[in-house]
Amino acid sequence: MRQGAGLVYSWTATTPLMFEFHGEPDVKPAGKEGTDYYESYLLDDTAGTSESHGTFLAPSTGIHGWFWENKSGRDVTLKLVSAGYFDWITQNRKNKHTAFRPTDAYSLPSHPAVPDEVFR
Repeated sequence: MRQGAGLVYSWTATTPLMFEFHGEPDVKPAGKEGTDYYESYLLDDTAGTSESHGTFLAPSTGIHGWFWENKSGRDVTLKLVSAGYFDWITQNRKNKHTAFRPTDAYSLPSHPAVPDEVFR
């Protein structure tokens, strides 16, 4: 995402997960160049939660996203829905990187036609 770009998101999971929403800026702060620097925006590293919803404005240009961890020992289904100004999506699972192309909203079925209503 680019600095100032917006995102609306909602994720749900079938079991509580520990998670972190974070960003890795393209330009690191002074003194952090060449390090594995990231900024944490939202963190639950204790009890876990099964959902989070919100909006986000990127404070810097770079990679922004979530890390989830399942400590329950049970299988979990995670669903993430997001809309906003981002160029691409990647998934890193078990050190395997997969790139996804965001869905073009105009390729989805359109909303049903609603007749115009005149207000007086």
